Amino acid sequence: MSFKIISAREWIKRGLPTSSMTIHVGPYFEWDREKKDFKKPKLVVTRELPRKKKGDK
Repeated sequence: MSFKIISAREWIKRGLPTSSMTIHVGPYFEWDREKKDFKKPKLVVTRELPRKKKGDK
């Protein structure tokens, strides 16, 4: 499966939902304490939410 990068304008033009969070797909390298080296990377999906202001709850 391949991914295609599109602009925000094209995303909205296609009628896809807009969101205030960012999704990041990338590798996570875990440290192996016995071998003193990194293990094989794991695929991790994270999301970034906008920061809340001190007054907001």
